[in-house]
Amino acid sequence: MPHYHAAIVHPGDETTYCGIVPGEHVEAVLAACETHPEREPKTGRDGGIYVLRADGDLDHYLPVDAPARPTETAVTP
Repeated sequence: MPHYHAAIVHPGDETTYCGIVPGEHVEAVLAACETHPEREPKTGRDGGIYVLRADGDLDHYLPVDAPARPTETAVTP
């Protein structure tokens, strides 16, 4: 299972890099989205996954084999 860079994109496009998480973490986040339709995950142009958080921030997950890190690509999908 792949690993992902994880970041939080705050309003105004400020980004907090959180480190690398296992694919199981991303699968759990996506499974939780199934019960919260307002948090429907989106795929960004960078191939990453964006998930809207209850606080208005975006969780950004980018495969570690992607050419860039989330801090370089994190924008509204």
